[in-house]
Amino acid sequence: MDRQKAGLIAFGIIVFIMYAFGLHIFDAVWSFPSQRAVPLMVLALVGTGIYATIRLGFPQLRYLKHGINVTRGLYDNPEDEGDLNHFKALTTALSATVGIGNIAGVATAIYYGGPGALFWMWVTAFFGTTLKYAECTLSMKYREMDALGKTAGGPMYTIDNALGKNWRWMAVAFASFAVICSFATGNAIQSFTVSDQIYSEVANVVGNTHYLTLKHELWNGFHVSILQFINGIVMATVVGLVIIGGINRIGNVTGYLAPIMALVYVSAASLIIIANLDKIGESFSLIFTMAFNPPAAVAGTGGGILMTMLWGIK
Repeated sequence: MDRQKAGLIAFGIIVFIMYAFGLHIFDAVWSFPSQRAVPLMVLALVGTGIYATIRLGFPQLRYLKHGINVTRGLYDNPEDEGDLNHFKALTTALSATVGIGNIAGVATAIYYGGPGALFWMWVTAFFGTTLKYAECTLSMKYREMDALGKTAGGPMYTIDNALGKNWRWMAVAFASFAVICSFATGNAIQSFTVSDQIYSEVANVVGNTHYLTLKHELWNGFHVSILQFINGIVMATVVGLVIIGGINRIGNVTGYLAPIMALVYVSAASLIIIANLDKIGESFSLIFTMAFNPPAAVAGTGGGILMTMLWGIK
């Protein structure tokens, strides 16, 4: 069976499983082997990150300056293989990273795990940097190039080309889950957030009974307004025009948008910090204290420090 047929079959099976069990799979993965023990997912992520960091000699610290120089374009060579230069590759990755995880994810973790969850986020991020370093390095090593000089890489190619054909099922499974994730956390949440925010602002001005904001039931329990429909069409069109142009157009667009996004993000965060300078010391105290001594609301769920750790790592 060739790669394409195997991929389609595996994708169909995974879609069926996700449809049938939904969030139960997510909960099962993050609680296995039991609610009281440290989940294997935590050991796999953080444990592997710690091992790789020590084994590779703390590359996130040793190669930080080199990474900055690479991003600045000091090592760019137009004759090198690949579709993007180093800076555009970085902005393309950042454009899919900053947002849900950095804003909504942090707020959710603090809400359920308490301020101490931030500490475990920092720990996970530090050791996770090594995993990302290893992933990108292996993706470059085992990527493939077609007859037109276009490259294709990622963990699925690493698994297939490095581990051999016996592990192709894992590569197919990873790619299938990545496709599903791209529709959900990669697109649906962001587009819904933008559309919902625009709808709320317009509804505050014209009211909920305006022909643009009046919601109509499409099917049982699902309502949508003309404004939300228009928002979806506009966003799909704009994103489609970018994606259809391939990785080169994506890189060109993110090369302009990502720096602006980062500037706005850092500026807004800096303003919030400046406006609350008198609370910085207290905030750090809460973070470090509750990382190992969570509040009663968290400890009362039966998880204690484990629950705080889990929400920080998630």
